[in-house]
Amino acid sequence: MYDGAFPLALVRSKFAKIIADHVNCKFAKRNGEVWIKSNRYMRANEELMVCYTEDPCYWKTIFSDDQLQQMKMALQSCPPTLRDAEQAIAALAV
Repeated sequence: MYDGAFPLALVRSKFAKIIADHVNCKFAKRNGEVWIKSNRYMRANEELMVCYTEDPCYWKTIFSDDQLQQMKMALQSCPPTLRDAEQAIAALAV
C-alpha cells in the first residue's frame, strides 16, 4: 500500500484530478478497527493507493520542511501531468 497522493498533495489544487484518479482506496473504521476500502473495482495484483493524510504531517516525519518546500516548488513550476511531476521530483536531490 502506498500514498497515492504524495507528493502531488503538496500542490493539491493543481493535481486534484490526478490524485482522484490515482487514489483507489480509503481508510474506513469498522467495529473499532481500521480497514482499507476500495473506491472502485480492483483488478488482481493492482496496487492499493490511499491518501495517508490531507496535510503533509505524516511526510514531515520523513522529510525536512526544506525538502518538502523544494518538492512543492518543483511541482508548482512543472506542467500538471503525472509524468512531469515525477520528473520534477526525480530531479531533486532530496
